[in-house]
Amino acid sequence: MVRQIHEDEWEFGIYLPHASCVELLGSFNEWEASRAVALIRDDRGWWRSTSRLCAGEYEFCYLVDGGTWLPDYAAGGLRRNAEGRWISQLSIGVDSIDEREIGDEAHGNRSEGEAEPKPLRRTGSIRYSYLRTL
Repeated sequence: MVRQIHEDEWEFGIYLPHASCVELLGSFNEWEASRAVALIRDDRGWWRSTSRLCAGEYEFCYLVDGGTWLPDYAAGGLRRNAEGRWISQLSIGVDSIDEREIGDEAHGNRSEGEAEPKPLRRTGSIRYSYLRTL
């Protein structure tokens, strides 16, 4: 699970009550074990950590007990890396506009009898990329 805490601060979390150690590796720390982010376990078995991330496209994975790589299925998408391992994808700071609301009707040009168009709206700061990865 990844969620935005503040403008550029993101919380990574995963429920692994029986794990002894969980670390976060990804493109933001160049997949280097020496730069891995240690997650902290709470009383209920959730491991969490916060990171400051700028807008961009990221890939990451959790390293559990020093040997098991685990993607975050609740993040922004999945893909296989060069080793065939599943990794998570996350896009930050990409505001998208709902395509159904774009066109002449969004600018007030509609036929008589047509319903009032919905205003353009931003759909968030995390763009999920499931379709791109299938």
